[in-house]
Amino acid sequence: MKWRCALIQRRLPDYPDGDLNPFWKRQVASHLEVCPDCRQEAEELAEVMSLYQAEPLPDPGPAFWQDFQQELHLKLAQVNQTPAPSPWRRASWAATPRTR
Repeated sequence: MKWRCALIQRRLPDYPDGDLNPFWKRQVASHLEVCPDCRQEAEELAEVMSLYQAEPLPDPGPAFWQDFQQELHLKLAQVNQTPAPSPWRRASWAATPRTR
């Protein structure tokens, strides 16, 4: 992939919605006119977005989010309880005596 294509493809998700600033809108539009690979990528992305918008996921409701938040806090607390390695532990190479 060319570096120019990589720059454009990073901005493709925001292009159909109009969320790009005017500079990038012009850059993406002009690049899509001359690059069939990026144009195909944009068309495929637009198709996926239209499928998603046609069948949006329902909001799970406040009870789900409260349970999720509690579970997240518990897991974070468990992760933070594991003892961290001591920064003062000497590396094996430092424990060997030096020879001159």
